[in-house]
Amino acid sequence: MRAKCAVVLSTHDERIFDVATRRLHIEDGRCFGSADPLPLSGGEVLLSAIDLVVALCLAVQFVLAGYYFYLLYWLARRLAAAPRAVAA
Repeated sequence: MRAKCAVVLSTHDERIFDVATRRLHIEDGRCFGSADPLPLSGGEVLLSAIDLVVALCLAVQFVLAGYYFYLLYWLARRLAAAPRAVAA
């Protein structure tokens, strides 16, 4: 029985290739499909849909993290530019 979960893993370790059901090749920031596409059965189509949802969730997390760091940067600049009160 196959577990109904998806794992996204980024590695250069070729030992992982034997257990992966889908592989993507990324070079110079461009994503290419697997050189040897794996056949899709009915159950794997559902996994492909789940893979898509996981990829979208990761993209949203990266966008939110970028926005969070931008807010921290903005706040630090704003605090650095604020006038300081002088103690009497």
